Amino acid sequence: CEFCKEIDNGSRRVFYDAFDCIGMVSLGAFVRGYSLLLPVYHYKSFAYLTNFTVVSLFFEKLSQKYGDIVIAEHGTGFCDVGASCCEHAHLHFIPFHDFQQIYTVYVLRGGKPIELQNYNELTQHKGQAYMFLSNGKDKHYLWLNTKQFERQFIRKAVALCLDKKEFSDWREYQYFENMQLTINDFV
Repeated sequence: CEFCKEIDNGSRRVFYDAFDCIGMVSLGAFVRGYSLLLPVYHYKSFAYLTNFTVVSLFFEKLSQKYGDIVIAEHGTGFCDVGASCCEHAHLHFIPFHDFQQIYTVYVLRGGKPIELQNYNELTQHKGQAYMFLSNGKDKHYLWLNTKQFERQFIRKAVALCLDKKEFSDWREYQYFENMQLTINDFV
């Protein structure tokens, strides 16, 4: 697992560490503050975690600095990676001002979602591939029809809404300046 290797080698992208989770700046951070939250130990998705306090704390830390944040996960199942690019749980935290716009892109692709009351309800979907989307406050949605979503969908959806669609590929566009600015914001 690439994340496990990076964690074991002491990633320079890490700027947050609490409750056996780390926060790190995302590769290809096409907006300043684009970060990932992931458990230090290898889990397939956040549905396997039992304490979501760290999600709220990390959200608060980022939203104090960047304003509105969209949270998303491409959760993997037992034998189905769904729309995920890897099998190590990681939540995307992307500063973006219009959650409703991103939600609409998801609904257009995947139809009506399951509405969750809080992060804890993710645990009911252990072993299932899913798409999770949240505003970090009071809107938490889940789609189980992951075949409707391509990989890196959250990146593509936000980039599309920012008129940066062609720059959503983190392998091609690294955005090192935004990555360094984000790290500098918290160290």
